[in-house]
Amino acid sequence: MTDITIKLLEKDDAKELFDFEIKNRSFFEKTCLPRGNSYYYFNNFINIINELVDEQSLGMHYMYIIRNSNHQIVGRVNLVDIVRGNFNKAEIGYRIGEEYIGRGYAEKAVKLALYDAVNKYKLHRIEAGVSPKNTASQKVLLKNNFKMVGTYKKYILLNGKWGDSIIFEKVLD
Repeated sequence: MTDITIKLLEKDDAKELFDFEIKNRSFFEKTCLPRGNSYYYFNNFINIINELVDEQSLGMHYMYIIRNSNHQIVGRVNLVDIVRGNFNKAEIGYRIGEEYIGRGYAEKAVKLALYDAVNKYKLHRIEAGVSPKNTASQKVLLKNNFKMVGTYKKYILLNGKWGDSIIFEKVLD
């Protein structure tokens, strides 16, 4: 399997991550939820990263940078929308830069994030929503033993049209 590491986002990562996001903007806008123009203004991006890191310290989410063996940023994997108490769950999301797709990075990054979800954050379940068109992402989840549980019809508004979302889950304990 591909040799990668994941590490929690830090404020010092902002410039390198900004360059990665700019480089992959058009690719991500075809395959992921669009971020909006303001996300790509450096000062706004710095503020967003600072806020995410502050919220991360409160356990609201865990945002990871994925690096390859050459220490290059190849993507991101995130545990978001954390709900504690009776649910004790999070959603997982990930994105891999265009030049790095198809190398197993997403599969391994999800595996590593799941390890932390169990061992560091003591989460009970992880959920994911995926576009029916994104078969590569569906395969990543299935290879990590997620189960498909259904489809939300007309769930997300993209480019002015409502699209479906396939829902996956993984119970961790």
